[in-house]
Amino acid sequence: MFCPENENLDTNDSKQVSYDFGYTYFSPNIVFRGIIDYTKSEKISGLVEPYTLIDIEGILSLFNTYEFIYEYINYKYDDIGESSDKYRITEQNINFLGFGISFDL
Repeated sequence: MFCPENENLDTNDSKQVSYDFGYTYFSPNIVFRGIIDYTKSEKISGLVEPYTLIDIEGILSLFNTYEFIYEYINYKYDDIGESSDKYRITEQNINFLGFGISFDL
């Protein structure tokens, strides 16, 4: 899936392009979903930081009850010019691991 966006110039995601790729596998007792999202945002005004986002998510469901989730997110901010802010973040790496149980009532 390809999604170009163009919104208000003062928003965080004012002009960006996203590419989504996914795969789903079904069997009677196992479901696997894998999704890769790549987003590139441009600098439009002084309030908007350009960035690149890679989001990888995998979900494994067993017996329609147990769910294992892993997600990796990488934000990389492009050159936003000169700054005296020594605490400015230029790249973030986030790993998320989850487990869930669902019940039919």
